[in-house]
Amino acid sequence: MKKMKKMLALMLAMLMALSLVACGDKGGSSKPDSGKSDGPVEVLVWSAFQAPIDAELQAAADAFNASQDKYKVKIQFQGQFTEIFTKLTTTLNQKDLPELTVVSTELAGTYAMAEGLIRPLSHYCSADDEVWAKLNGNLKYVWGNGDGDPIYYPYGNSLYGSFVNAEIFEAAGIDPYTALTSTKGLYEACKKLVDGGYCKYGIGVDSWGGFVWYALAAAGIQVMDNNNGRDGIPTKMLLDTPEVSAALYDYFYYFRKMQQEGLMVPYGSSWGDEVLPAFANGSCAVATGSIAAFIRVETALAADPFAVAYVPCWSAVDLGSIPEGYSASGTGLGIVENGDEEAMEGAWEFIKFTSNPEFQESLCLASGYLPVTKEGYESAGYQDFVTNRFPAAAKAFELQQNAAIDAKHINPLNPVNNACQDATQEAWSMIMTDLTCDINEVIATMQKDTQIALDLWLDTNT
Repeated sequence: MKKMKKMLALMLAMLMALSLVACGDKGGSSKPDSGKSDGPVEVLVWSAFQAPIDAELQAAADAFNASQDKYKVKIQFQGQFTEIFTKLTTTLNQKDLPELTVVSTELAGTYAMAEGLIRPLSHYCSADDEVWAKLNGNLKYVWGNGDGDPIYYPYGNSLYGSFVNAEIFEAAGIDPYTALTSTKGLYEACKKLVDGGYCKYGIGVDSWGGFVWYALAAAGIQVMDNNNGRDGIPTKMLLDTPEVSAALYDYFYYFRKMQQEGLMVPYGSSWGDEVLPAFANGSCAVATGSIAAFIRVETALAADPFAVAYVPCWSAVDLGSIPEGYSASGTGLGIVENGDEEAMEGAWEFIKFTSNPEFQESLCLASGYLPVTKEGYESAGYQDFVTNRFPAAAKAFELQQNAAIDAKHINPLNPVNNACQDATQEAWSMIMTDLTCDINEVIATMQKDTQIALDLWLDTNT
C-alpha cells in the first residue's frame, strides 16, 4: 500500500508539472544557467505578493541590483502561497526552480519537511551572526528550528489579533489589553459593551480557521507530538487529548455563545464589506484580523477617525493573566535547493540586503507590518508612523518582543497545515450555523480528519 501511494503521488506530480508547463505562468519559469554568460548571475524569486507589498519587494530588488553587479534579482508572481508550494514540489527539472521563494508562517513546516526543498539559512549563517541575532522577539523561533537556528528569514512581521475601538472601551471602563486575553474574556467584554449600550455588536470576525491555532499557541498548548514537530517529524495529532480538546471546546463554545446572544456581527459576514464598515462607523467595537490590515482600517476610518488599539491573539482558555505565547505571523524568504550554488549564494546576499532598517521602514509604512528588528522599529520614519498614525503599534511591538520564546508557544512545524486549516474551517461552519450540534463531536471529527491527513503524508514522505 505504501509503495502504491508513493507511485500515485509521483504520477500526480508528473501530471501537475506537465500541466504547469502547458499553461505557462506569469513571466515564465525557466531561466538561463547562472555563470554561463558574461552578465550577472540571475537570482529568481517566486512571489505571492500583491499590491502594495509586491511593489516593495520589487523596489528592494531594484535597489539590490543597482548596489552591485555580481547578481541580478528577478521577481516573478506565481500565485498564492499554496500555489507556489505546488509548483515547487511538482517541477521536475531542477534548473526551472527559483533560488528564493516567499513562505507564509502557516506553511513554514510544510516547506521545511518537504525533503530537499529548502536549504536552511544555517548553511550561510549561525544563530550568533548579526543578521540573525538582531531579530526581535520570538521571530527566531518562528522562522528557525527548536534551537533557534536559521531556516528562513522573516520578510513581513505580523501578529494576529484584534483591532479595538479604544474610545468605546474607555467609555465602558474596560482595558482591552487585560480583558481580551481569552475567548471567555472576549465574550465577557462584548456582553458588557452591548448590554451597556456602547455599541450594537461587540465583535466582528474574520472566519478564517487559522485563528484557532493562534489561540492555542497563545495558551502554550501543543497540537502535535514531538514538541509540535520541532524535536522530530510529528506522527500524532493531539486534538483529542484532554488539554487540547478542553481548549478547543472553550474556544468554540464562547464564540457560538456570542453568536447566539447577538454580541457579534453575524457569522459569515464579509470582513471587508461588513465587519470593517461596522467597525469604522462605531457599531462594532472589535474587528479581528492581522495587524498588517491596519492600512485598510486606517483608510476606512479616514472620514471619522478614532483611537485604535491592537491586541494580539487571545488564549483559547482563560489563563488568568495576559498570554505569554504571542505567535508571530507574516511571511518569510526561503532559499530553494535547486543545485545552483552561485545563484543560491546570491539569494542569501539579497536576504541580507532586505534586512536593513531602511527597507524595513519602507515595507512597514506601506503594508502595516511590524519591523523585524529593533533598529527598524527605531528608524525615524517608523517612529513618525507610530506617533502620528498608529500609536498601538508600539504596544504590539513590545508584546511580541517580550513574548516567551519557549518552543511550545510557537506555530507547529506542521507538514499538513492545509488539511488542518480545512478541518478548522469546517468545524467553525458547523458550530456557528448549527447551534444544536455537539461541539465535542466536532472536535473528534477534527482529530480524525487531521490524523488521516498526517498519516497519508507520513506514508508518502517517510
